[in-house]
Amino acid sequence: MKKFIITILLVFFLSIIYSSFVNAYYRDAFWECTSQGEQSHGDFWGRFSPSQGSNGICTKSCCILCVSRNIGNCFGGSAKPMCTCSQGTSADSISPELNVISPSQDAVYEKRAVNVTLQSSESVKLEWIDNNHPERGYKRLCIKCSSFSRKISFAEGPNDITIRAADSSTNVDQETRQFIVDAKKPSISKSEPKNGKYGNGTFKINYNEENLNSLTIFYRTSEQSEYSSFTSNECESGKRASCTVNIQSLQDGDLFYYPEIEDIVGRKANFREQKITIDTITPVITLDQSLLVQPLEFSRRLPLKLSISEKVSLYYEDLNDIRSRPKLLCKNCNVYDRTISFRLGTHNLKITSIDNAGNSDVENLVFNIV
Repeated sequence: MKKFIITILLVFFLSIIYSSFVNAYYRDAFWECTSQGEQSHGDFWGRFSPSQGSNGICTKSCCILCVSRNIGNCFGGSAKPMCTCSQGTSADSISPELNVISPSQDAVYEKRAVNVTLQSSESVKLEWIDNNHPERGYKRLCIKCSSFSRKISFAEGPNDITIRAADSSTNVDQETRQFIVDAKKPSISKSEPKNGKYGNGTFKINYNEENLNSLTIFYRTSEQSEYSSFTSNECESGKRASCTVNIQSLQDGDLFYYPEIEDIVGRKANFREQKITIDTITPVITLDQSLLVQPLEFSRRLPLKLSISEKVSLYYEDLNDIRSRPKLLCKNCNVYDRTISFRLGTHNLKITSIDNAGNSDVENLVFNIV
């Protein structure tokens, strides 16, 4: 009888020890694991998961809760491994092997709907998370499956996702993929110089393309000649973006040109051909000889007299006046002979000529008003 009682007590204590190993409460800086009937301490803010109920008592065989303040520790691309309720005594300690066939790393897709094709070495729950928006959490693909193949819509532009496979013992394997979605066709909204205008080799193109590869200017001197081209790979991507390029050594005279942009997928967009006049000659300002004698002193008024080598828009600005702004003297003129009133003191006049093609010349004139 005594041996029987001892045997019963031994079995009882062994069952308690076994139960403590199988259903041991576990918590670290990232995860908490509770078994059915165990009390949760809650996450960083004291909240419980739906499987733990409002009182924090686990209602399933195993309740896993992220307790880190930073959600990226649990659901981001660098997520920490989840805990398990058995804490090492599970019969299944082998992680599933996840094979991500698609999307491919660093691939570029022309449509937002991308084929997601996955395979696992065992039956698992498959989920994915957008690492650009980890606060949205994991999205389920399938449960109790060993393969998955379906199209999923992703955001335009760069994508960074993590796909996770978890078996019934919460063993996990995960893979991260970065790829680009470029579903929108490029377009050009404006090209300068405009048709019928002058140019000096500088071209400004306005466009819409968030994944720009290159911008090319095609040009020729007559409608019968072959096109030459100039390509820039340094233009920025974006909505309502613009890029300015300069082509050196263009011949003065008529020029036919059109711009073309290409995205990273290889799709192209161009603008209608423009006919412009190239003018690369500087409009030289020549001051009257009387203004070259130093020191210059006048009473209240400056008798400004000058000539320009071609018709221009003529401006002046007083560099000694911090409030001064460029003021127009005349438009479409090649001479100027008038007086201008100034305050008492020393003035440093910046005189600028700008022709129709944007070429310019600058002369400075220092004088005193006494």
